[in-house]
Amino acid sequence: EDRALVLHEGRLSLSRRYAWTDVWALEAAVGEVESSLARGRWLEPARAEALLERLLDLYRGEFLPAEENAPWALAPRSRLRTRFARAVGALGLYWEGREEWARARICYERGIDADPGAEPFYRGLMQLLDRMGRRAEALEVFQRCRAALSAQGVEPAAETRAVYERLVAAA
Repeated sequence: EDRALVLHEGRLSLSRRYAWTDVWALEAAVGEVESSLARGRWLEPARAEALLERLLDLYRGEFLPAEENAPWALAPRSRLRTRFARAVGALGLYWEGREEWARARICYERGIDADPGAEPFYRGLMQLLDRMGRRAEALEVFQRCRAALSAQGVEPAAETRAVYERLVAAA
């Protein structure tokens, strides 16, 4: 479809009218989560579950992983990863706010499955397990987090270590 390509001021892009991308769909799903939860608007539980499924279906890991060293891919890669993590984390907090611990736990665990290096999911899960009285499991989650990050050559962030240290001190 020739109309799918748009040349404007020397730049070639895709027309949203004639093309679909998973990135656009992911950004739309993230936007819906943000607009529904960040402003304190009501979100039906069925819609929250559907949004989580949509996010997990669309987020396939790093943006253009074959372009690992391409400088132009770094900003969108980081932006998409951050927005995905924030949206899934917000859904986890949504379930926690409703005191639906099992659903919150599933949300964080599925976030970890989708992005094993996303520390906010580990922190959320550690704090949730602690609230549920499952401190030993929370400590195990820290070990999983440390192992996943170690494989990427990084250490857990100060925030994650602080949660761990609080759990150890309370044990």
